[in-house]
Formats: sequence, structure tokens, C-alpha cells
Amino acid sequence: MTTQVLSEGTADALRAAYYYAMVDDRPVVDVAMVRASADRITTKRPGPRTITPQPEAAPPHEPASPREVTPPREAGVGAETGDAPDLREARWWVRRDNDPLPGVDPAWSISVVDALAGGELATLPGDPAPVTTIIGLLGVGGGLEHPRRVVRWMSGVTRRILDRADGPVLIALEMEAARQAVRRGRQLDSAAVILAVLSLDEQLAAAGQRLMPASEPANQGGAMLRSRGVTLAAAQEAAAGVREEVELSPRQLVWGHTAVDPSWTAGAVALWDAAKELAGGGPAGTTHLVRALEVTGAPAATAMLAAVG
Repeated sequence: MTTQVLSEGTADALRAAYYYAMVDDRPVVDVAMVRASADRITTKRPGPRTITPQPEAAPPHEPASPREVTPPREAGVGAETGDAPDLREARWWVRRDNDPLPGVDPAWSISVVDALAGGELATLPGDPAPVTTIIGLLGVGGGLEHPRRVVRWMSGVTRRILDRADGPVLIALEMEAARQAVRRGRQLDSAAVILAVLSLDEQLAAAGQRLMPASEPANQGGAMLRSRGVTLAAAQEAAAGVREEVELSPRQLVWGHTAVDPSWTAGAVALWDAAKELAGGGPAGTTHLVRALEVTGAPAATAMLAAVG
């Protein structure tokens, strides 16, 4: 399976189109709106390039392949609509950055789904670099060896958040696991955690970045999985067919929970907590998350890896 990686420019245009449709009370986002939004973007995008820490978590709420398409439905205005991982992600970033949420939740025209799958949106103006959402958060937390921006000062709020999350790598992995869950249209299950492990290495490579040398021994999980023949693309494809983990947990994202974030499953929490125990009081990372698969129940992740072979 060949993974089509979205560019920053196309991701910006999708977020902008959804944002403008949302605030203008438009029920459907079509291709013309995406193209117009790409031309309209200047230096600010309607979805965060970096994630702003929030002082306190909000009260709890009830809560693939890159060309995966859900069955289309008929919108109120009669337009045929559909969905895809990149579109679910664009919607999530915009809605989690806008509180309170507007009443309208625009759907995506099937024309956008088809254009995205066919590569027609790959040439939109904007940054041609691949999307690497995890890099910005690692940089803010001081987790990169050569960040684009040197973090010379860190607020007490940010430092407390990082301490609660056991450092910049795990906090970035939390957000990446949430992103992977959103792209699959699932809750944040154990499969999403392992997809985040694989995605971390791919995004670091795409951005030409490395973790801080002291963090590297604890973050060899991606390499461990690749040595078994597991790639991100293959795991994403297998994850679409695994049974859902239905038991949910009250746990929330440390870096600012919002009403639109996926809920943690009990399986994901068990995997996460087992990894921290395996770290023995030191910084936990992807190495411990992969090893934790052997000592705890993580049904979605186990089934996904078994399907990859």
C-alpha cells in the first residue's frame, strides 16, 4: 500500500475551508471552497500549527488508509457528501480550536473526497512540506535536538503540564495518538497509541529532525516494530478492521482536553500506564509502549499487529 502524505499547504486549505464554512453557516464544503480558501490564506491558518497549552483541562465530555472513504450521505441541501481521514483531521483541528463551538458542523462534499483521493488538491498553493504535526509540540517542549525555534523560556503552566505527562515525548505522543484516533473515526484506543509510535519516527524523518540524544534509548519503539515488518501504512490499513475497544476511561489529554477530542479507552490507558511502570521511574517512551504490549491487555493494538503479520 502506498501512503499519500498530505502537504502543509493542502492541510491548511482544508482547515481554512472548513473554518469559513463553519462560521458562515454553510452546510457543505465543496472543492471550490477549498481552492478559494487556499488562495485566501496568508500567514494565519484557522487550525493550529502549534498547540497552545491550556492551564486546566475542561470538564469531561462524552465523547485507515489515507484514501479510506466512508459511505456518502445526503446533506440537507441535497448534496452528496462523504469523509476521509484527512478531512476528519481537518475538522477536528478547527473545532478543537474554537470554543464555544458554532452550531453548524459542515459536511464534506463527495467532490472534495474524490479530489483529495485523486491527488487534485496536491498542487494547492502553500507550504509543500509534508504534514508533521508532532514536530511543533516536541519543539515547544524541548524534545528536539535541533528545533526550528530554540525554547529559551518556558511558562510555569507549560512546565507543570510536561511534568504531569512525563516529558515532551509522551505528551507529543498523546496528541498524536488522539490524531490517529480521529483519522480512523474511533476513540483513542491501544491501536491509536501504537500508530502514534510509528508515526513519530516517520514525522521526525520527514522533518529532518531528531529527538534529544538523552531521549533516544527510551524511544526505539518504531524501530522495534519495523524490525518485525510493521510499517505505519500497513498498520493503518490493518487498524481499520480491528474490533473497537468499547470500555472507556475518564482520562483526558494532558495538553488541554476539548469537547471534540476522542475518549481514551481502558485498553489504551492500561498500555500507557504499563509503559510508565516499565520505565522504572525514568522517562517513558515508545520503547516502553511496545514492550508493554507483552504485559497488558491491549486488544485493538494486538489485533492490528497480528493482522499486519
